[in-house]
Amino acid sequence: MLQRLKVRGFVLIDELELELGSGLNVLSGSSGGGKSLLLEALRFVLGQSAGGRKAAARWVRPGAEAAEVEAEFLLDPARSASLARALAQPAPAEGRWQLARRLSEAGRGRCALNGEPVSRDTLRAGASGLVELFGQGSAQALLEPTSQLDLLDAAAGSRALSERCAEEHEASSELARRHDALLRDERESRARWDDLQRERRALADLAPEEGEYAGLLERLVVLPERARPATALVVIDEELSGGEGEGLLERLHSACADLERLQAAWSELGGACEQLTTAADLVQQAAHEVAGVRAEESFDPRELEDVRARERAYRDLARRLDPPSSPDDLAQRWATLEELDPDLLAERRGTLARSLSERWDQLDALAGELSAARVEAASSLSAATGEELRRLGLSEARFEIELVRGEVTPRAEVWSPGSPASPALSAAFPEARGREQARFLFGANAGLALDELARASGGELGRVALALGVHATAGDAGLLVFDEIDQNVGARLGAAVGDCLARMGEDRQVLAITHLAPVAARAARHLRVRKSSGQSYAELLSDREARLEELALMIKGEPITPAAIAQAEELLSEAEGAGERAGRPRRKRARRARKRNQTSAA
Repeated sequence: MLQRLKVRGFVLIDELELELGSGLNVLSGSSGGGKSLLLEALRFVLGQSAGGRKAAARWVRPGAEAAEVEAEFLLDPARSASLARALAQPAPAEGRWQLARRLSEAGRGRCALNGEPVSRDTLRAGASGLVELFGQGSAQALLEPTSQLDLLDAAAGSRALSERCAEEHEASSELARRHDALLRDERESRARWDDLQRERRALADLAPEEGEYAGLLERLVVLPERARPATALVVIDEELSGGEGEGLLERLHSACADLERLQAAWSELGGACEQLTTAADLVQQAAHEVAGVRAEESFDPRELEDVRARERAYRDLARRLDPPSSPDDLAQRWATLEELDPDLLAERRGTLARSLSERWDQLDALAGELSAARVEAASSLSAATGEELRRLGLSEARFEIELVRGEVTPRAEVWSPGSPASPALSAAFPEARGREQARFLFGANAGLALDELARASGGELGRVALALGVHATAGDAGLLVFDEIDQNVGARLGAAVGDCLARMGEDRQVLAITHLAPVAARAARHLRVRKSSGQSYAELLSDREARLEELALMIKGEPITPAAIAQAEELLSEAEGAGERAGRPRRKRARRARKRNQTSAA
């Protein structure tokens, strides 16, 4: 139940606080006074309206820093615990959930749930199921097949079951798509197996590795750059140490030996002999260092030729394949071919088929449970809506919900070798949320056949929406909001509309905007919205005199006459008498639906 709505800086509203009670709450007032604006503020705090600069230009009151809306809901323990589980948050004390949203004039938004910052998506998820809004276009929304199925599930209390069925259907569909892809690959592989085998052998001979070709190209750049200094180093090393011939070091040692022999004849050669010996030692040290660098470099000229040969092998094989390939893709193609063994694909497909069969069983069980709930709800909702329509002045109206089912394919035929799985799954479950679609049929006159609801007039469609609202929301939202749902109805049926809304308020909180005095007279809480000096205000009509005055204005307008007051007195007395009459039991169907919905959600 929504207990309090605080609005600041929102379009025409400077600051306003709205306190609601249980049962039927009514907002009345002149057109353009801001009644629907309060519902927009409610949508805003529920996270349903967009943010950003464009939204700020629309929602933020001129001169205000920001538009701010706060809503406080009081939930029963079961609903509070369920919401806390869904949001992975602790349930607040006494079930008081506080939603807040702020949008600055610059377009910067901020949302909070129980005082903690959250995203708008989280805020919207938190508000989901708390409020159900029926705007002025709600009657037209009834014509959509999805809306019709939603309403049926709401009446059946099976929305959670429907969502589970949709999730299971998506999981099964994904398995089916993977199964089909494997089946196509298996068929193609068997058709091309001889060619694939030749290709596999060629690739096996090359044994390409991921990233190897790019590495070869890089080495073809690096190796020639290393080859030039490495070759020069080899030449120097061989000149110093000799290599296969006589090197500088060996010649120096030979010259030293010769000088030592000649020193006996010429003693003055002693100095030259020492210098030559020192030079030989220095050359030997240099040769040792050069040889060490050459050993560390370990450059093998044959390495460059091997790399060139390997790179050519890549290019040649890529060109010979059918279809030709890029050398870079050979490793991936080799890995893919390894996976294209038809026997391996058949084995993997069999594993998927078994998983899909298990999923089918789960989906079949859920769909069966959902179908049973929908069949029961379609019968009871059709009868209850027809009765409600007669109360709303359509004495000969008939309403019926037809369930259109998909053709269920036996499971044994779904994954036969010659038949892919997805089409069979789609045929068995055309709606994803079960086996059936809902089709609303309506007839305004007893002598005419039932036809699609789209053929109903605007007034008839509005009354169908109202009649369905009594029953098709009984297992869901705690607050039902109606924005001029009584349009196209007229004052003659206002009492019936008011009675309808009041009965909704027996086990739900209802908030309705109305211009009809008979509707407003049935309210448990009546608030008047008015505009003054460009601002909207709301006031609770807490005493009888204030209510009579507002009802008289709704009946006749200004000036208020004694006749209008008398009519208002009569309406209010009738409404009070209707409310005091005992014996109106709460709707047992609503409690059953709510219990079933909670069980499905668990």
